[in-house]
Amino acid sequence: MCRALREHFNYDYAYNYFFNPEKIKGLAYKPMNEELLNATLDKYRKTNHWQNVNTENSLPANTHFMDDFSGNAENSKPAGWFFNSRGKHSLIKTIKNQPGKWVQLGVYNDFFPTTLRKPIPENFSLEFDVATDEFNVRTGGAVRLYLSSFPLIADGREDKGKARTSITIDITAGNEADYNNNNYSGEAKIKLESNPEVYGEFTYSLREFTNKKNKVHIILTKKGEELKLLVNGKQAAINKDFKAEHGYDCKNCKMPAGTKFNTLTFQNRTNDWNPKGSTDDERVDVYISNVKITKE
Repeated sequence: MCRALREHFNYDYAYNYFFNPEKIKGLAYKPMNEELLNATLDKYRKTNHWQNVNTENSLPANTHFMDDFSGNAENSKPAGWFFNSRGKHSLIKTIKNQPGKWVQLGVYNDFFPTTLRKPIPENFSLEFDVATDEFNVRTGGAVRLYLSSFPLIADGREDKGKARTSITIDITAGNEADYNNNNYSGEAKIKLESNPEVYGEFTYSLREFTNKKNKVHIILTKKGEELKLLVNGKQAAINKDFKAEHGYDCKNCKMPAGTKFNTLTFQNRTNDWNPKGSTDDERVDVYISNVKITKE
């Protein structure tokens, strides 16, 4: 940014635009040292191997979005995704005994695709893989997926003064040592909210994602009024079984007609006190990969 402002921004054009417009009448803006700028950009293009595949003409039929992070270098920032770079932020990693590239999610830091075409189709299937580091306490890696139909304002933030429908899914790995007692804490929890009248949730005991089974495949499908969550291809929750607050049956837990989501974010929700091993300064990380949205 410093180099662009120092060597390539056309200050004379900007000055004349505001104070002497007759001088630039009919002239398009051109950067300073344009030949050098183009050479620099070409160099960046050749060293950046990531390509945005999420254009309408480059995706397989009925695929709305996909990213397996394969075009990113180890320990680089995930291209085509936004996140806050302060603190422990998201990085590309490889995982022992798991193929492909993964994103190690930053702690409590929203992570979302900048190349996602909005809104998401009304009927869709969203799938992704989640993996966790080893751990020896009650819970390991945890990730939250959030979808909402809030309209967006100019800077991309949600206009939360409007009506909306949202889905929140929390995926948490549990310790297999707790299988046979009341302390097993691995779960897949899905929550549906649609103001002002709908609130429902369902919690599935997630024994497919543990300290020993460190990867799980998640699928969320929306078809009309139906919302379904699958774990490793098996149905874990469906909205007709959702419960309202205090455990009552949710009599109106249906997806409102015409709902289309504008926001999709992932977030690391791992308990940050969870140690990997014997030292307290080692923390459990959670990873995602193979994100795909298919139009149904």
